Amino acid sequence: MSVLYWNCCGGLASKIDTVKQIISVRKPMAFFVAESEIKKEVHSIKWFEIEGYEIVLSKTYTKLGKSRLMGYLSLNYSFKIRDDLIKDDQLELIAVDFDKTRVVAVYRPFANLDRSRKDALECLLHGLGKIDDHDYLMAIVGDFNINLNIRTPELQQITKFMDDLSYFQLIKENTWRRVVTIDNIKELRTSRLDHVYTNDETKVEALVEDQWSSDHNVISIRIRRTYNKVERHKTKTRDWRKYNSVAASFVAGRKLDRIYTPNSSATVLNDQISKALILTQDELCP
Repeated sequence: MSVLYWNCCGGLASKIDTVKQIISVRKPMAFFVAESEIKKEVHSIKWFEIEGYEIVLSKTYTKLGKSRLMGYLSLNYSFKIRDDLIKDDQLELIAVDFDKTRVVAVYRPFANLDRSRKDALECLLHGLGKIDDHDYLMAIVGDFNINLNIRTPELQQITKFMDDLSYFQLIKENTWRRVVTIDNIKELRTSRLDHVYTNDETKVEALVEDQWSSDHNVISIRIRRTYNKVERHKTKTRDWRKYNSVAASFVAGRKLDRIYTPNSSATVLNDQISKALILTQDELCP
C-alpha cells in the first residue's frame, strides 16, 4: 500500500499536470495534496478529476467554500471516507479507512484568520484525538507547520500529545527548502515541517522524495496491510539539562512565595513545600 502527501504550494490549479504525472507513474492507493486552494465559487471539481481516482475534500469546502486539503483515492481499493469522525468543519483534515488501516491527512496553515496559532493547534490535536483508534493501523501525515528540527513550545505540545497516544514520528530528513535573500546574500533554508506518525513503526515506512515544483518535497508512505494491535508500556523521563542547585533554589523560593499561607500549621506548610518542589521540578526538568 502506497500513500503520497504533497504540499503543492500555491494551489493545485497550476500543479494539476504534475499531480497527474505522479499518479500515472506511482499509482498510489491515495494521494493527498495540501495548499490545494479549491474554491467553490471559482473552480469546477471536474477540472481536477483523474481517471481511476475519487476526489475527497476537507469539510472546510462545505463550511467555508474553500478546501486547502484534498485527496485522490484509488478505485482499485475498498475504502470508507470517515467524515463522521471529524466534528470541527474548520479543520483541514481527511480520514480514510482501508480495511483495518486508517490514513489521516492533515494541513495546518501557518496562519488562521479565525483562530490564533495556539488555538488552531489545540483544535487540531483535539480533532486528531477523536480520529485515533488503536484497533486500526494508524498513519497520520501532514504539513503541521511545526519544524521538527527546532525545540519550540508547539513542538513540545504535539510531541507530548503523540507520545501520550503511543505514536512514533517517522520523518528524519528535511521536507521543506527555500532560498531567501538577506542583505543581498542568498541563503538556503530547510526544515522538517511535514510529519508522519504511526502507532506501529514496524508496518509503516516514510520516505522524503524531491519535487522541485514546490518548496515542499513529496512524502511517500509504505504500509503493510496486516496489523496486530501492539500493547505498549511507556516510560517517561525528565530532561535534567537545565537543572542546577542555584536555579532550583531560586525557582523553589518563587513557587513557595506564591502558594505560602502565613500562620499555616506544620502539616499545611509541609504540603506547600512539597507542592513548590514538584512545581520546581516540572519547570526545570520537563
